[in-house]
Amino acid sequence: MLVDPLVEAFGPFLIPATVFVIGAIGYGLLILLTRYGLLPSQQSDDT
Repeated sequence: MLVDPLVEAFGPFLIPATVFVIGAIGYGLLILLTRYGLLPSQQSDDT
């Protein structure tokens, strides 16, 4: 399987590093979607 050589090469560091990279990509995607107006922002409109 493809994962076995990677785990042997990088050890247990591979899993948290992968989760971090996926999270960083997802967070960046959310920021981009919010800036382009496709997602609502968290700013309150209490006037």
